[in-house]
Amino acid sequence: MDTLENVSQSGQSSGPYPKAVKVLIVQSKMQGDVLNLGIADMSGAYKAISYNKDLSPKLVAGNTVLIRQFNKGRSCLTLNSRTSVTNATAINGIGQDVLDLARHLVCPPPPEHMALKDVQLPKPGTPTKLITVTGEIVQDETSRTVGSGQQVRNIKISQDGTTRPVALWNSASTSPVKAGDKITVTHVIIKDDQFLKQLALSTTNQSNITLHKPQAIQLTSSIIGAEVDVEGNILITILHEDDLKQLTLPADNSHMFLCGDDLDTKLKSVGTTEYKFLINGSTIKTIEEAPSVATTSTRSKPKKALKF
Repeated sequence: MDTLENVSQSGQSSGPYPKAVKVLIVQSKMQGDVLNLGIADMSGAYKAISYNKDLSPKLVAGNTVLIRQFNKGRSCLTLNSRTSVTNATAINGIGQDVLDLARHLVCPPPPEHMALKDVQLPKPGTPTKLITVTGEIVQDETSRTVGSGQQVRNIKISQDGTTRPVALWNSASTSPVKAGDKITVTHVIIKDDQFLKQLALSTTNQSNITLHKPQAIQLTSSIIGAEVDVEGNILITILHEDDLKQLTLPADNSHMFLCGDDLDTKLKSVGTTEYKFLINGSTIKTIEEAPSVATTSTRSKPKKALKF
């Protein structure tokens, strides 16, 4: 029986490796018809790839197995129809750093998180690296098919005053995220977009899009203006913290504000009325008139007669 350290240092084999290895399956992930494995023993961590579906029930994360008749590839073990996998006694005491490495061989951690203001093209001759970005979607377009037959959807995200275009390709283009959502996109590439004629970001086949669900907050403000978009949503502009802020009241909830009137009629009656909003991101969940502050009048005390 051999160790993973010895196997990794051996040359690539055209036939079965001469010895067996006893390993802990730390991570497993199907990719198409191939099962990717992160395995470990006391000597280190290594990657394995299984093309034999019959072995899958034993190649489960947490199982310790004895593997025979595998091939040694350039950077991984290859399990095929000749490979034998047997359940084995547990391996105890594998270091946490080795376990983490085994996991990352199958599920790499997301690349460096970069602020939008720091995004710039790599210098000539420098390899392009993948990054992770976060921002609020301030512009969203519908998905379209380009000449190559691929689907693409262009959005713009904003963070701390910096806005960047992001091209969502293929599966990313069908993400349910929408304008007003705060999202994190991993494994994006920076490029000088010839179509947009500016620096832009683009998803890759490794990209994941995570929606951040902000907590609903309450605020009270007067309404400066409002308009209806093509989908029937009411875009309400308010003055908040000495700045104009646009909120979206979904069409299904427009009755909360209009109360049976059309928008023009309602705006004429708003005046200086203040409204109380419950918002999630930039979406209005509820809207109602804020209670007016009652003014208390005090009776003036009768003046005493002046004595002369």
